[in-house]
Amino acid sequence: MMVMTINDLIADHRGKLGIRRIWASGTGVLKKLADVKVQICTNPSELLNHLVYQTPLIINRTCMVQLKSSSPLIRRRVLQNIKYWGIPWLALSDSLEIPDDFKRFSEIHHVPIVSSLYDEHLLESRILGLLREKIEQVVTIYGVLVDYKGAGLLIRGESDVGKTRLAVCLIGRGYRWVADDVVEIEKRAENVLCGRPHRRVANLLEWKPFGIVNVVDLFGTESVCRETLMTMILDLAKTPFKEDATVKAKNTYSIMGVELPVVKVAVSDDISAIADHIQSCRSAA
Repeated sequence: MMVMTINDLIADHRGKLGIRRIWASGTGVLKKLADVKVQICTNPSELLNHLVYQTPLIINRTCMVQLKSSSPLIRRRVLQNIKYWGIPWLALSDSLEIPDDFKRFSEIHHVPIVSSLYDEHLLESRILGLLREKIEQVVTIYGVLVDYKGAGLLIRGESDVGKTRLAVCLIGRGYRWVADDVVEIEKRAENVLCGRPHRRVANLLEWKPFGIVNVVDLFGTESVCRETLMTMILDLAKTPFKEDATVKAKNTYSIMGVELPVVKVAVSDDISAIADHIQSCRSAA
């Protein structure tokens, strides 16, 4: 497990977090974040009661509007309570500006405050995703993951492009099923990525003709594995390539600093032909 600073999170990922303003002074931004957690407050009464100790805090727009109409005493009590519970940094969601009394609080107590264009739920999701990536070295990617003799192939593409259909075809060619829809990828060494299903959808497959089915029942135990080493990405594209360039393996995609080769395939091609191309790419690798 790794540690990141508040500055690593809010300064290096302004765009992803929709940050418009950052108010920080002193050593506040150098505080370390070692846990994947964040809390949300939606009304002033929550801010006056028990908060989660030393956990980043998101205050939503509704709460801030109510605070603005509250008495100066209530606002001081809110800020005192934030300090009491050791909140390392604050995010004001769906907000452009940071109130003056919050700025003074930040300067005195070295608690960084940011304002974000995103609502509290999107902001929470983005923060947790970044914390998980940087601290636990785990990211979530949408696609279908299959395994061939210990080498993982991640199939990506738009909805209804044929990811599942191709994966099922590959199972008939000796591949094993790993994950559908939500794939968790964990970095275990400098250049080692392992892929597995998200716990909520493990062993489940959404296949249009049949709905949600259990892959063990569908393919058998021997055709399913828990995780695989990530070695290649297959992008299914709706726009066909030129005849002499049905498959291209010149691109790479970086996941937590590890570069994986990307193969692009036109979905207008026959699924069996695509499977043949994938096998040829594997053989040439």
